[in-house]
Amino acid sequence: MIMFLLLSGCQKPVEIQYQAYAIGFGVDFIDEEYVVYVQFLDFSNVAKTESSSINQDKPVWLGVGTGNTINKALTNIYKTMQIKINFDHINSFIFSENIIKYKLKETTDSLSSNYNIRVHGWIYGTSEDLEEILTLKMPFYYPYTSSIINQPLDTQTQVSEVPAIDATKFLIGLGEATKTILLPRIEITNNNVRKNELKFLVPYFNGGYFIKGGNYKGFLNSSQLSGYIKANKQADVERSLIQVNMENKNDPVEVELRDPKTK
Repeated sequence: MIMFLLLSGCQKPVEIQYQAYAIGFGVDFIDEEYVVYVQFLDFSNVAKTESSSINQDKPVWLGVGTGNTINKALTNIYKTMQIKINFDHINSFIFSENIIKYKLKETTDSLSSNYNIRVHGWIYGTSEDLEEILTLKMPFYYPYTSSIINQPLDTQTQVSEVPAIDATKFLIGLGEATKTILLPRIEITNNNVRKNELKFLVPYFNGGYFIKGGNYKGFLNSSQLSGYIKANKQADVERSLIQVNMENKNDPVEVELRDPKTK
């Protein structure tokens, strides 16, 4: 009887194909209401190596809810999503500038106290439209889970930017009055990637927001933060380019530093 009880399996199991897996979470504050965006994984979007899955457009599913609290906005999504939402695989949280400037403490407190959501992964800020960011496609139609937003450390060997911040460290830093946090900012560009002759929208990092004691202090772009990025050990800089302008020469000399150390 004891073995029967121990080996009888889980109660009320939910098959994986009957759950909506959230992988991205965005929060904005517009007209005195929270707007919550939940980005979902489509199973056809999961990375595959078969040639049939490459270069095929894959859908992006997004749940959108509004309310005077984050929980109210989420309830509106729950009502219409048709199947249960699973929040165990969220890998990124994106806050609008309105949230960062005016509602950061209330937003993080609400997310931390929500029994459905475990705040982990990466946290970013943006001045762009959250819906546009969360529905961007990857070049070659690789899954969105491979994007720079979800895998920010993968590009460090080629270009070192503002270091990504882990959600846990971010929440701890907010509670320390003397702690200054640099929150990476996401922007969108169509200047660099083309699909044939068509411009292709992609996200990239450009500087960050400074937050101290939970309060917004200002923003600096990547050019203004160039020295900070090169000298920050937490940025895991592996390759850094430095231009030196020589006297009486128009063309600068470019020096590449591998695994630079500062003293």
